[in-house]
Amino acid sequence: MVYLPVEGGVVVNSVRKGSIVRIGDVNLPVDLVVMDLKEFDVILGMDWLAQHRAVVDCYKKEVMIESSGKPKVVFVGDRQVVPVCVISAIEARRLMLEGCEAYLAHVIDAEKVSPTLEEIPVVRDFPEVFLMTYRVCHHIEK
Repeated sequence: MVYLPVEGGVVVNSVRKGSIVRIGDVNLPVDLVVMDLKEFDVILGMDWLAQHRAVVDCYKKEVMIESSGKPKVVFVGDRQVVPVCVISAIEARRLMLEGCEAYLAHVIDAEKVSPTLEEIPVVRDFPEVFLMTYRVCHHIEK
């Protein structure tokens, strides 16, 4: 069991020792702890970053890795400017766990006209498939 600040306890399924993580054109060794996380593909810990002499520049959103015997590699993160009113799903979950109210809205543009079936390339090529109506099975309790 591994405890994470966001998820709480997470069950460790297995450990993959001697795996390789590829950053740019450089392959680096890593021992992966397999966990069921939906938000992340991989988390590289502080010990791994220190071992590979990583320098994290939060302002530039860059991580420079100068592992011994390997060429220097720079990983550049997403530089999109996120509006202040937008928060991550992780932050939203944390706020809800703290008791904040949350509302989920599905907003559509009522003025926008949906395309007809003839305007959708794959659908217009196979109308016999997309225009079928299927009978709904009803469950009747006895």
